[in-house]
Amino acid sequence: MSYAYLVLAFLLNAAGTILVKVHALRGFQLKGSLFSLIGGNIFFLAALACFGLNLVAYSLALNKLPLSVSYPVMTVASFILVNGFSYYYFHEQISVPQVAGYAFILVGLFLVVYFAKNLNA
Repeated sequence: MSYAYLVLAFLLNAAGTILVKVHALRGFQLKGSLFSLIGGNIFFLAALACFGLNLVAYSLALNKLPLSVSYPVMTVASFILVNGFSYYYFHEQISVPQVAGYAFILVGLFLVVYFAKNLNA
């Protein structure tokens, strides 16, 4: 179950980051009634909710998983999801050297996870 919480944590982290970008593109709404403030800043509020739920899911994952493995998994998985989303939906450019960098990061993550499991064997 800890791995499920970790997956949920990185999905929520990525979603929160993407929602912050969507909100940044729209800008803060700081005038109007309470309802218009909520409606005008809904992406920001949704990002806050995602980050809060991320904290809960990540804490639950850390009950059983080592921090030295779970943190790299969460951050790299979030990083890859956010960058993929940025490319496809925000049409941000990603160069070949950046893709090579992503590959190195994934290889590094594999090494972290693989050798951490071998330490416990």
